Amino acid sequence: MTSAESWKVVIGPTQFPNIIDHLFLWIFIPLHFIPYPVRALQFIIKYHIGKAYADKEEVEDNQTDGTYSKHWINVSKHKFFLTDYAFLFYSLLLLMGPFILGMYRLIKYQENQPGHYGNGIQKSTYIFSAILVAFISIFLWVCVYFLRNVHDEIAINTELKLIGIAWIIAVPFYVAFGIANIEKPDVIPPESPPICCIILCMVSFMISFSLPVSLATWKNPDFKLTIPEFRSVDNVLEDPNAYKMLRKFMQSNTCVEGLLFLRDTMKYKSETDPDKLHDMAHRIYEKYIFEEAPMEINIGALIRTECLKHINEISPNVFDRAIQEIKKLINQDQLPRFMQSSEMMQYIKNYKVSVIPESMV
Repeated sequence: MTSAESWKVVIGPTQFPNIIDHLFLWIFIPLHFIPYPVRALQFIIKYHIGKAYADKEEVEDNQTDGTYSKHWINVSKHKFFLTDYAFLFYSLLLLMGPFILGMYRLIKYQENQPGHYGNGIQKSTYIFSAILVAFISIFLWVCVYFLRNVHDEIAINTELKLIGIAWIIAVPFYVAFGIANIEKPDVIPPESPPICCIILCMVSFMISFSLPVSLATWKNPDFKLTIPEFRSVDNVLEDPNAYKMLRKFMQSNTCVEGLLFLRDTMKYKSETDPDKLHDMAHRIYEKYIFEEAPMEINIGALIRTECLKHINEISPNVFDRAIQEIKKLINQDQLPRFMQSSEMMQYIKNYKVSVIPESMV
């Protein structure tokens, strides 16, 4: 987009192919803008599914009359519609709307077709593009609102906010300058709309490719708090209060399925009734292990195959390799983050546990 609009400024709008302008409005802009809220929507759905299972576990553990969202648990069972490929398909479906409308206008208005140069964008096209951007902006800001309620510090939330602000500022100028140039070509330079696009594209590029990386990449702080009792997830699982804090933290990072899996396998290993062991093994496998499971955990194909191979054995060791893999992932990634999180600071404050610098451990 930046190259096309820069070319338009360099050679002059009167020498610029109208079809490039047309493709920019009806294909390039939606292609750049639509994936953001769709990606946010995927995150929101995954968060609510994890929260529903975590709430369900708490209700069952405490044997209370608390509530959890059965709706999201039912949604999670249709994993086929929640995969990355599924959301890619949803993005393509949304892109088809402006694409079809753009093709219709390409056929209807001859000046949009190849071989025509100059200011070929009609006033109605600018109006349609403004409506399109307004519609997508509403979608985006709704996603930002829900993401803020989920976790205010995640990178995608900040990225969406800045992208949304950039578009809200730049697109109205683009539309206003474009319409003004059509009505008063002697007053508004024809280079004004493409310059707005160039600025918008450069700002969006900087936000998309630099900001999320710096925010999403966790860095070890110079001074780390260490609770000697919580050097591994095994220790956290033994402390009900710390477990709840870690579950809340992993829930906000949409990776709570691993922790719930460890908790369920702990119950499985403590069971002595062979019939119950068999039933629990199948429930755990269907919930966490097999591909497209509602709370599918991040393990390799060989481990999945091994679990399936031994699923009918009446043994507490059926899921041992999967347990080791998940513990390794949590200990290396989520637990260090958790130790520096606001949730852990709250735990320290509430339960007055001993904290020392890691360098002294």
